Amino acid sequence: MSSLQDEFVLSCLEELRPMLINLARRTGMEIDDIMQEAAIIIMQEVQAQAMPPIALLNVIIRRRIYAFTRRRRSLPIILSIDMPYSREGVTTLADMLPDTPPDSEAIHKQEQRITSLYQALHRLPLDEQREMRSHYALNCFQVRRSRSKRVMPQRTWMDLRRSALRSLRHDMKLRRALAL
Repeated sequence: MSSLQDEFVLSCLEELRPMLINLARRTGMEIDDIMQEAAIIIMQEVQAQAMPPIALLNVIIRRRIYAFTRRRRSLPIILSIDMPYSREGVTTLADMLPDTPPDSEAIHKQEQRITSLYQALHRLPLDEQREMRSHYALNCFQVRRSRSKRVMPQRTWMDLRRSALRSLRHDMKLRRALAL
């Protein structure tokens, strides 16, 4: 980049500073990170088109940073339990966890509840089973033909779900199993 382009980038950053401060406050990012991203965006735009208008840069910077923060929010926060808890110490989060064995009785009860729910779902009509599986992401549940002869064409997903939930609420075997 030439010195003229460098001066243009610096003057744009100075002129856009109030907007960048506001953007940092709204997105929760640090002002230094926003300024750095804005400088990179301005340099890219200067290379793409000679001396773009400041209003255009304002819009481009704002859109790219909002898009960046939306993507960042959708990413899961990854926290390793093997990393030291603080900078000075050597204690990790894994060291802070209690050494308790899993409660086998609670696990057994949970497995019984899941099994009874799947059995109750299998008693539903095929279209209701499919709707419940897809809506609640029951990936381990395999849809099977049921003995129910109840087939109504052109039912909406809401009708299917409402009917399935009503049937499950009135299923006595499921009620007994969930009362464990």
